[in-house]
Amino acid sequence: MKIVVVGIGGYGEIVLNGLFANPDNLDFTIEGYVAPRPKDNEYSKKLHEMGAKRYVTLEEFFETKHADLAVISSPIEFHMPQTILCLKHNTAVMCEKPVAGTIQDAYEMKKAEELSKAFVGIGYQWSYSDAIINLKKDILSGKYGKPLRLKNIVLWPRTQRYFHRNSWAGKIKNDAGYWILDSVANNATAHYIHNMFFVLGSDLKKSAWPKTIQANIYRANDIENYDTCVSRIITDNDVEILYYASHSTDKKVEPLLEFQFENGVIYADFNKEKCIYGKIGNETIKYGNPFDCEMKKVFDCMRTLSGDNVNYCPIEAAIPQLKTINAFSQYYNITQISSDRLGYLDAEENTTKLVYVKRLYEDMMSAYENNAILDESSRIIDITEYDKFENIMK
Repeated sequence: MKIVVVGIGGYGEIVLNGLFANPDNLDFTIEGYVAPRPKDNEYSKKLHEMGAKRYVTLEEFFETKHADLAVISSPIEFHMPQTILCLKHNTAVMCEKPVAGTIQDAYEMKKAEELSKAFVGIGYQWSYSDAIINLKKDILSGKYGKPLRLKNIVLWPRTQRYFHRNSWAGKIKNDAGYWILDSVANNATAHYIHNMFFVLGSDLKKSAWPKTIQANIYRANDIENYDTCVSRIITDNDVEILYYASHSTDKKVEPLLEFQFENGVIYADFNKEKCIYGKIGNETIKYGNPFDCEMKKVFDCMRTLSGDNVNYCPIEAAIPQLKTINAFSQYYNITQISSDRLGYLDAEENTTKLVYVKRLYEDMMSAYENNAILDESSRIIDITEYDKFENIMK
């Protein structure tokens, strides 16, 4: 099986580590990699040792080569055009999350997939993990009964350096005018809002869809978009989803989740143990660590090419998260946190600062415990028919 890797910096390095390790000894070769600028590091050296040539663009690769699978880890603005280019060459794609910048881009990708002999997977690695797939099978079987409320919280403080690590961090648009909408909810913690839609899907490869949203979005750092998001979402199957995420707290909280059902509960506290559990009466079910084998999403795409039907997160399963994020930006103003509410902590050997909002940690944890959002006066918006991102509130 022939693979082309698109993007070898940042998350691309994690992809390459997984491919180099190849824990299941799958049979593939890396035919080439796409990097606009030359890189001289251990990754590029190993790729060259394997006979993989560097290409400046994906178009240049396809001029002389073919790949069965493209693994795309490029910035958001490239997800749609690069995926469509691959599909035109009947090359399957594992595209990193989020699926695209806007809903309409995602639907363009879906249209191209329908015209191609190839398929697309979106890189929400939890959706490919054994833990989540087994959990979802139990939900679908009716073991837990009717879902009532799903909630999770992730508080990951990020320093000023994080927001200056590249040209698109925290940006609404890039210099060419393409929507990026990079935020805490569309990047670092996108997995956790997607996961709640995903486990509520009507089959293994589907997600539930948002019906109404009610959101609070805040900005503490010197960025264009928001760095804190709290929301209440009602799905098309009338389940309440509560999502809490921030880069601007003074304390860190690894994912906490609680999925409430008629007959039981699914829960995890990754501050204590990287494991998801289910409880029904006196029975406790251990589903395991959804972080295990991060590159299983890539390997499952290879297995799908070989005949197994294990591309668990196709384009359509990833769109509900994108639709929700687009709607947040289209319908809600970003609340700018006033300077008197900000605190600053030295970080990374005093070379950068962490900007945090005083008492935000306590307020977020209290809201999570009480199934509330920070500002309950925020308007409720029906987004059932929403299918095109057009503008943005500031």
